Amino acid sequence: YGILAARIDDGRDEETTELLEVVALDTSIALQSINRLESLEHSERRLDLLTECAHDIVWTMDESGRFTSVSPSSVALRGYTPEEMLRQSLSDVLTPASLAVALQLLAQKPTQVVVELEVLRKDGSFIWTESAIKRVCDRDGDFRFYLGITRNTDERKRSEERYRSLFENLNSGVIVCSPSEKDDEYTVLDVNPASERIDRFHRSDVIGLE
Repeated sequence: YGILAARIDDGRDEETTELLEVVALDTSIALQSINRLESLEHSERRLDLLTECAHDIVWTMDESGRFTSVSPSSVALRGYTPEEMLRQSLSDVLTPASLAVALQLLAQKPTQVVVELEVLRKDGSFIWTESAIKRVCDRDGDFRFYLGITRNTDERKRSEERYRSLFENLNSGVIVCSPSEKDDEYTVLDVNPASERIDRFHRSDVIGLE
């Protein structure tokens, strides 16, 4: 699904290795969320079973942004029971900044999306979450509901901030790439300052290059 390349000029660099492992893990988690959505959509019975035992919140929502079903794991993640969440609007669930993101997504009517949102908890605190959301339609193409899986990514969010700082301050060059439409070619997504210094180019000159 992608390649992250690192140039290490000073021998073994444990910080670089750790950074690469974190990026790979984040990519794997996102792909797992999408795969789980596909599985849930094809079996209502499977949905019933998973919602009873999943650590993540599995939910459905109508086009207005109202929850129509919520799994029991909402208690662990937010402190609210499913019954309480069914009475809540998105403004009761999300911080103002994340509410704006969610409303914009609803207006766009996405087929499938993974989004990070800050969620309010019953004790007044808030946590970062990642939601994989799929628009479910019937055979005629008419909207039925949004199916979502929301997981707690608060610790991972803090780690990402730390590793972003690490990425920017490493002495070793790191280049992040993704596959292009052409075989055996890749598109540059990001480079750190060390890469600019080592290879003597400016970041804006290489982002998007194949």
